[in-house]
Amino acid sequence: MELLKFLLFMCLMTGACALETRSHLKISNNGYQLLVVAVHDSVPDNPALFEKIKTTFTKASKVLYTATRNRAYFQKIFFLLPNTWTNRPEYKPSTSVTISGADIIFSAPRSTRRNFSHTRMYAGCGHQGFHTQLLTDIFSNSHPLVQRSPEKFIVHEFAKLRYGVFEEYSSPGENQFYFSTTFGRLDPVRCTVGLRGIIKNAQGFCLFSSIDPESGEFPAGCAYIPYPYRANGTASMMDHQYVRELDPSTSLPYFKNKKVSVNQDCEFNMKFLYLLLIFVVTLRHSAGTHIRIKNNGYELVVVAIHESVKENAQMLTSLKKIITDSSKVLYAATRHRAYFRKVFFLIPSTWSSGLADKDSTSVNLRDADIIISDPSSVSRRSYPRTRSYAGCGHRGIHIQLRTDVLFNSRHPLVQGKPEKYLVHEFAKYWYGVFEEYPNPGENQFYFSTTVGRADPVRCTTGLRGRIMKKTQSGIQICSYDSIDPDTGEFPEGCVYYPYPSHNQGTASMMDHSYIQEIKDFCDDDQTPGHFSHNVEPPNRQNRLCSHRSTWDIISNTPDFLNNANPPGSLSDSQLTPQFIVFRAPSRRRRRLAVVLDPPQEFHKRLRLHQAVDHFLTEGFDDKTKVAIITNAAHRKGTRMRSRRSAAVKSSLQSIDQFYSLSTMRSRIRRGIEILKKSNSTKEGMEFHLIVISCNNQSGFETEVLQEMATTGITPHFIHCGENGIENMEKIRLQGGHAESRNQRSIFYAVQRLSDKLHDEKDVSVQISNENIELDGDTAYHSEFSLDDSLRGELTIRLHYSASEPSVQVVAPNGSECTYKSTDRKLRYIRLTSLVSHNEQGKWSITIKNKTPNKESINVLVMLQPIISEDEVPIRTNAWVKVFHEHSPPRVGVYAEVMNGGHPVVNANVTAHVYHEDRKVAVIPLRDSGGGFDIMKNDGIYSNSFTEIESQGRHYVEVMIEDVLTNSEIHRTYEIQLPTEKDTEDDQHDLHAPRLDYHTEKIPLRHRLKRSTSSGEFHVDHRWDSLSCGYDYPPARINDLTVTRVNRKDRKVSLSWTATGSNLDKGRASSFEIRYHTNGTALVLNPKKGMLVKKDMLGDTSGRPKEAGQVETVTVQFPAKMKWVAIMLRSIDENNTAGEFSNMVTTYFVL
Repeated sequence: MELLKFLLFMCLMTGACALETRSHLKISNNGYQLLVVAVHDSVPDNPALFEKIKTTFTKASKVLYTATRNRAYFQKIFFLLPNTWTNRPEYKPSTSVTISGADIIFSAPRSTRRNFSHTRMYAGCGHQGFHTQLLTDIFSNSHPLVQRSPEKFIVHEFAKLRYGVFEEYSSPGENQFYFSTTFGRLDPVRCTVGLRGIIKNAQGFCLFSSIDPESGEFPAGCAYIPYPYRANGTASMMDHQYVRELDPSTSLPYFKNKKVSVNQDCEFNMKFLYLLLIFVVTLRHSAGTHIRIKNNGYELVVVAIHESVKENAQMLTSLKKIITDSSKVLYAATRHRAYFRKVFFLIPSTWSSGLADKDSTSVNLRDADIIISDPSSVSRRSYPRTRSYAGCGHRGIHIQLRTDVLFNSRHPLVQGKPEKYLVHEFAKYWYGVFEEYPNPGENQFYFSTTVGRADPVRCTTGLRGRIMKKTQSGIQICSYDSIDPDTGEFPEGCVYYPYPSHNQGTASMMDHSYIQEIKDFCDDDQTPGHFSHNVEPPNRQNRLCSHRSTWDIISNTPDFLNNANPPGSLSDSQLTPQFIVFRAPSRRRRRLAVVLDPPQEFHKRLRLHQAVDHFLTEGFDDKTKVAIITNAAHRKGTRMRSRRSAAVKSSLQSIDQFYSLSTMRSRIRRGIEILKKSNSTKEGMEFHLIVISCNNQSGFETEVLQEMATTGITPHFIHCGENGIENMEKIRLQGGHAESRNQRSIFYAVQRLSDKLHDEKDVSVQISNENIELDGDTAYHSEFSLDDSLRGELTIRLHYSASEPSVQVVAPNGSECTYKSTDRKLRYIRLTSLVSHNEQGKWSITIKNKTPNKESINVLVMLQPIISEDEVPIRTNAWVKVFHEHSPPRVGVYAEVMNGGHPVVNANVTAHVYHEDRKVAVIPLRDSGGGFDIMKNDGIYSNSFTEIESQGRHYVEVMIEDVLTNSEIHRTYEIQLPTEKDTEDDQHDLHAPRLDYHTEKIPLRHRLKRSTSSGEFHVDHRWDSLSCGYDYPPARINDLTVTRVNRKDRKVSLSWTATGSNLDKGRASSFEIRYHTNGTALVLNPKKGMLVKKDMLGDTSGRPKEAGQVETVTVQFPAKMKWVAIMLRSIDENNTAGEFSNMVTTYFVL
C-alpha cells in the first residue's frame, strides 16, 4: 500500500496524472500568449478566409499595442479549426485545446437568436467575460461596426472580454441622445465631443434648432451618424472604433507592465499555432484506472486475480511471463512507442501471503484494468471479453479474461500466442479499437466491390486461408466457383479458416492476432506491396469507427498525438516490466474520520445527519471505527469509536449543535490528527478522511493532500453547497471519492461513497430512493418488487422532517413487516425483514401523515444480499461521459444492468437529469445497439443528454422499473468447435479451431426495480452559444444492414435503428441515402456518392421513425448496376445532417 500511495503521490506532485491541461490567456513581457481563436464547424473550409483572419489579428496586435500605450500586444495565438476542414501539413492535431475553452469564436452567419457579433459578459466593470463570438461577415467592408477596419473591431471586443469595459456608443434599443448639462441641450451619446458626425432622418438633416422645446427631442427618425474620419482627438476605441483618427489611448485600462519599444516589423510577426480539432479521449467513467504513460512506459496497470481462481504459484509465474512478452509485442505494434513498465498484481486474500510483496487496501478488484477469473465462476461471464461503452477512440471499463483461455494454447483466440491476444484485448480497452474479424453471430463473408465477389471478413487481403465445410465424406473445399449466383453466398456450412502462417503483410493485431506474421495494427499506407486497411468488410472496427484503420485511431489518442512518446530504441531487458504483487486483505479494518459542515437551515442539516447515520449504519461491519468531527475546538468525544457506539449516535443526534466555532481547515486538521493516532500496521488497516460540506468552504488544500498522500490517508469530499470542490481531480487521483450534489440527493451521494469503500460482495443493492411531499392528513401508497436474484436482509428507512408518520410494509405473502425501530431525535423509522425465495415479488408501503401539516419524507429501500458462487444479485451502475471533440460538447448517459458478469436485457431504464433541484430531462436509455449505444444486448443502456440551456452542475438519477416483467438474464457460454484439417493442401494442413457462443436466456419471474445515480457533470456557459441557436444534429447510425435483396428488380431492403433529430432524441425529419459502385470511394467521400431520390424508395412512410425504433426502407437501384455500396445519414428539421453511417454492400449480377 505504501508503494502505491507513494507512486500516486509522485504522480500528483509532478502533474503527470492530470487528465487534461488547459491553456489560459496570460501576459508575459507585454505579450499576450495562449489566446485561443476557434473556428466553428458551421464555417466551411476556406483557406482564403483563414488567411484573412490571421492578417487581421496581426494588424489588431499593432492596434492594441498603440491603444494600450505600448503596453500589450498579441504574441502567441492558437487557432482551432474544425475537423471537417482539410488537413494540411502545418496543422497539428489537438486534444487539449477545445472550442468550449476558446477566447474568440468565429461562426457563420445564420438565422438564429445570436446572429450578431458580441462578447458575453457577466461580472461587470473591470472583470473578464466569457468569450467573444464573431461572425465571419465582419470582414465585409460594409459592416456597420467594422467599416473596413476589422482589426479595430477585434480590439474593441477584446477590450470588453479581457478588461471588462463597455461600449461608449448607444447600442440598439438604447437612447441615441441625452440632455447635456454642459451644453444645455440634447447631444449624441458618445465618448468625447471630439467625435463629430451628422444628425439626419429620411427628410434631411436634423439641426439642433429643430429640437421640440416641449419634448426636448429631435423630430421622429433622427439618428446620429458619426463621420468615419475628421474627428477631433483619438479616443475612444470603445466608441465607433472604425473612425480613422481613433487611437484608444484614453479609454483602455491602465497597465502595470512598463512601456516597451517594439520593432514593428519583427515583434509583431506573431507566432501562430494551427490546431485541427480531433478526438479528445478522457478517462473512463469511474475513478478506477490509474494507468499513465511516461517516456513510452505504461505504469500502474492493475491485473487482479478473482477469488474464484485457486492458489497457483506457477500460474502467477506464467502470467508474469505472458505480460513480459506482451510488453515486447505492444512495443513493436505501436512502432516502438509504448510498453508495460510497471504492473501491479492483486491476488485473492485466500492465497498465501508469501506470494505477495505487500498487503493492499488501496488496490482492489473493482478498479482493476484486467480481471482473471475461473471458468466455473457464475459471477463472471463465461467467455473472455473487453467491456466498452463510449465507442471508437474511447477507453473501456475493463478486460475480463479466463484462466482456461489465457493458459490454453489451443484456444481459438490464443493459438499458442497469449501475449499477442493480451495486446489485442488491451488495444480494445485502452485505445478504443475493435475486432477486425467476424464475431460469432456476425457474417463471415461480405460482397467486395473491389474484387466483385464474396470475400471473408478480415483486415487486409494479405491474410490468407481456406474456405471449407464438413461433409459426411470428410472436409470439402468451398471454392469461389461454388458461390450461388442467385444468393451470392457460399454453400451452407462453408467456413473461412485463416492460415496460422505463410501470410502476406504484418497486419492486423485486431484480426486473428495469433497468426505468425501479424505484428502491427492496420494502417492506411498505400505503398505498393503494403497491405493496408480494408474499409469494406462489415466488422466492428469499420462499423463503429467510421471505417478508419486501427492505427489511425491509436496514433491519434493522447498517448501518441503530437509526437507524444516518440519511437525509441529499447532492448528486451528494458521492455521487461517491474511487477509488484499485492494481496487483498482477509479483513478490512477501516478507520473513518467524518468531518461535517452542515448548512444553517435546520431541515437541510437534519437530512445531512440522517444521511450520515444511514452511511455508517448500513453496510460497515462492527470492526469499523469512526470519529465525528463537528468542531475542532471540541476535542472531547472525537476519538475513534465503534460505528454503533452511543458517542457516535449522540454526535449525529445533536442536530441543534452550533458548527461555526472553527474553520473547515481546522476541522480537517483535527481529522488528520485523529487518524494518525489510530495508525496501525495490522493487516487490512485503511484510513479515510471524509468531508461532507453543505456550505461554501473550499475543502482540501494542496498541501493537506500532500500530507495525506504521504501518511496513507485517503481523502473523500461530498459537497452540497453552491461552489465546486477544490482539487477534485487530485482527490480522485489519491483514490478518493469526490462529487458535488445538492441537498436533495445527499442519500445518493453517501451511497456512492459507501459503494466505493466496500468490496463488491459487501455492497447493498438499492431498490428505490424516493423523496415525497405528503400533505396533511393524507396517505401515500407505493409498491416495489424484489426480483428473482434478491435474497438477504431487506431494510426500509423512512426519514421524516417534523412529525413521525405511521408506516405499514406488507410482504408478497400478506404478512406485515414488524421488525421496526425509531430514532425520534434523528427522525427516522427503520424496518427490516429477512427475504428468502418465498418473499420475492411485490411488496407494498403505506405511509400516513397524521398531522395537518405537509411532511417531507425520504424513503430508502435496500437489500444486503446473500451471495454465493452460484447466486449473485442484479446490480446497477450509472455514469456520464462528456465528449469534448464535438462542438458543442455532447453528453452521453449510461447505465449498466448486470447479473454478475451477465447482461440483463429488455429492462426499462430511464435517466432523470437534475440541474440543482430542478429536473430538466427524463431520458429513456436503450440497449439497442444504435446511436449512442454501441453494442446491442450487452447490459449497457445508453442515450444522450441534449438540454444544454441549463448551465452549471448536473447529476443523474437512474430508475429501473420493469412493469411488464420483460427482463431477461443472458448467460453466454463459449463453444469450441474442433480443428479442421485441409487434406488437399500439405503446406497449410493445420487450421485454428472455430469459436461459437451459446446464450441461455433466463426470464425474470418478478419485476426488476433498482435505483442508482451517476457523478456530476457540468454544462459550460459557452455550450449554448457554440450551438449557434441550433439543437444537436442527429446521431450517427452505426447498425445499417441489408435484410433482403431482389436481384432481378434490383431492390435492396435496408434496416437500422432510427436516431433522433437531436442526437438520439426525438424524430429526424428525413434521411439521405448515398450509393456507389466502389465501396472504398464511397467511404472516402460519401457526399460524392449518388443520391437516392424519393421515387427510388419503397416500403416507407416517408418520415423516419422515433429514435430507438427499427427503421426499414426498400431502395430500387438503376438498371445495369452489377453491385452497390450504400451509406446513409439522418437530417433534422433545420436541414442539419448527422454523420454518415457504416457502409453495407450487395450485388445484383455476378
